[in-house]
Amino acid sequence: NGKAKKGDIRPIYAKIISAVDTTDRDDAICSLEAEKQKRNHLEKLHLATSMQCHMYASHNRKLRKEIEELKSRLKLGFLPALPPVPGHGFYVPLRSILASPDK
Repeated sequence: NGKAKKGDIRPIYAKIISAVDTTDRDDAICSLEAEKQKRNHLEKLHLATSMQCHMYASHNRKLRKEIEELKSRLKLGFLPALPPVPGHGFYVPLRSILASPDK
């Protein structure tokens, strides 16, 4: 290819020019991105609350098991029941702590 001359350059004219309004498309893309962010945030929130619910359910099962065990021990006589305080119901010790003056 040789060097181009000024006479080699020809202007090109378009017969039809059409303008396309893309504001609706741009707005739809922006709202889609906003919805994606909201959905992502809500999915993370759901995951966190779901994990928290499972943790509390596990803790609840553990406490129920401990209550049943203590009730059975109380029925067998291993734990003494405290006398009821008027107006406050019954008190049952859940745990005992051995305290010695040596430590």
